[in-house]
Amino acid sequence: MLTCKDLMRMLLSAVTFSTLLASITATKFPMTIYADELCYHGVFLVDGDVIVMVSKNLMLPANTRCSIQMQAGTAKSLVASIRSYHMDSSYTHSLDCQYEYIQLETANNTKMLGPLGYCKSERPAGQYILGGTGYFSYVAGPYSPLSTPFVELLVSEVYIKNDSQGCSDGFFNCDRQNICIENQLTCNGYNDCGNDRDEDINCKLTAGVIAGIVVGGVIFILIIVILGALHYRHRKMRLGYIQH
Repeated sequence: MLTCKDLMRMLLSAVTFSTLLASITATKFPMTIYADELCYHGVFLVDGDVIVMVSKNLMLPANTRCSIQMQAGTAKSLVASIRSYHMDSSYTHSLDCQYEYIQLETANNTKMLGPLGYCKSERPAGQYILGGTGYFSYVAGPYSPLSTPFVELLVSEVYIKNDSQGCSDGFFNCDRQNICIENQLTCNGYNDCGNDRDEDINCKLTAGVIAGIVVGGVIFILIIVILGALHYRHRKMRLGYIQH
């Protein structure tokens, strides 16, 4: 039978666990947006990081032209990397990209994926610094319908420090291209630094493990509450029996 001391121990364990859980869930995970839902509609403000996909639809109409503008916070920049990529085509020459392509651009119209965009079968490698404002575009030619290309673009908000400076409080040093990212972006399963340092240093819990901990924590706390209620009810009934 549970005593008050046992119940207090369990409640203390629950509080300790909840504190640990709160520190884990402080990690920020990217939301997913779809370019065709935001085409030419204002500016998307990036908060930490975001995943950009072309469309939810499996097929796109001919002559699809879509561009979204992304904006970093004050004194920050955007960097972009393509995590996954598949374009259903046999394009082998750069001139073929006049029919279908993706593009990343800076505010001063620097085309990061080449002057004619990118349409080849292999995934573009590397991380691209877009600056405070960046653009992602997808263009489809006159053929209809077209299979939607699978593009998973990770856009991360970073602070670019001077060579002689360290990262400010609350930021993590990527040790690459003078990039710092928010501490909340580390250990979230996404390579925001571009060299995986934010997923290697002091990262022992995967996203799946964190999800398991969250579910287990909720169940644990519910059990504690139920046991406490049962104990209170049992004690109340016992006191009533003694008084009679």
